[in-house]
Amino acid sequence: MRDTVLYVGGFGLPDRTASALRALGNAALLQAAGYRVVVAGKFARIPDPRQQPVQVHGFDCHDLRQPLPGTGEVDYTLFPTSVRALAMHIGPARIAAIMAYNYPGFGLHRLLGLGRELGIPVINESTEWYGWEGVRPVTNVRRILESRWRNNSLAKRAGNFLCATQWSSRRHPGVNALVLPFALDPAWDCWQGPANNDWCGDGDSVRFVYSGSPGLGMHKDRLPLIVDALDRVCPDGGRFRFAVVGMSAPDYLRSVPRHASLLARHAQSIRFLGRMPHRDAVGVLKAADFSMFVRDRNRVSEVGFPTKYAEAATCGIPVLTNRTSDIGDYLVDGENGILLPDCSPASIEHGLARALGMSREQLARMRARASHGNPFAVAAWVPRMQAFMAGLRLPS
Repeated sequence: MRDTVLYVGGFGLPDRTASALRALGNAALLQAAGYRVVVAGKFARIPDPRQQPVQVHGFDCHDLRQPLPGTGEVDYTLFPTSVRALAMHIGPARIAAIMAYNYPGFGLHRLLGLGRELGIPVINESTEWYGWEGVRPVTNVRRILESRWRNNSLAKRAGNFLCATQWSSRRHPGVNALVLPFALDPAWDCWQGPANNDWCGDGDSVRFVYSGSPGLGMHKDRLPLIVDALDRVCPDGGRFRFAVVGMSAPDYLRSVPRHASLLARHAQSIRFLGRMPHRDAVGVLKAADFSMFVRDRNRVSEVGFPTKYAEAATCGIPVLTNRTSDIGDYLVDGENGILLPDCSPASIEHGLARALGMSREQLARMRARASHGNPFAVAAWVPRMQAFMAGLRLPS
């Protein structure tokens, strides 16, 4: 009986990265669809193989680099040795699929060969198309070429393609595909904590939160554009409070030194809260009037769906962002958030001015609408996942 999905990828367990949040949410969805799920990702330090699996949200989790006693540490980006060991440990006849999350090209190529050998379908889950980040030319060239390989020919060879946006799905007609922007379990403990109002200031301020990593050089999320726009719209900072979770002010200034005097002037209105456990970051988000981020519209942003949006929807927090990815399918401008046409300085300033012009009653009504139904709750996606799993194919 093929009742188990082996879910593998470089996500940072238990909740160190946004990719881990997506992976564990998808594991919860697969479980709700009737499957046992075994997860293999990366812990901060490889646990003693004798102490694995480690329980995370009720799932058996292994470290993909060294998942079992007697297995040496393996470079999973190149070799499927650790996946093979886990597959044999579970029993190939029990495995309905190996789901590979944003797997590096060479590793996925060899994983498809393993799937053919063992008679196990492989699901290519691809939600990233990497662009150039920072100043590491060798790393950048490899990442770019491998993500192109994964999103093009390897998607066709796998035959089963799980992606985050319609843009990605349209590129692969004829494959067994599921567009899954995000699935989250609202019952998890990380969503249950209280709001953290320590950073909010007085009751008249409009509260914005940015949470996450803006990428090397602020290329993914254009955080400096937001900071500039806040300063121009409200130079004295008296009408807003902006919390940045995930980096410290020195971290930010290393990338944007020109903002040193601006941050000094806005010491009360712009606060960098640094890295914190996910549950604590959710507490900061729950105290906000808006989750806020902006992104350039390009191939990188069209392939992925923002974790920030799914988290805000799960907490019932309106979002202020621009139109990228499939966000327009979920964010209705003026209803459950503010949707900008683009991330130009003029658009961001206009959106911020709209938010700052809202009364506390208007903000409460928008939050109430954002809290009405979570489109990313696991239960909403079960039928679509079941249909996808019923159509699985072996790799070619």
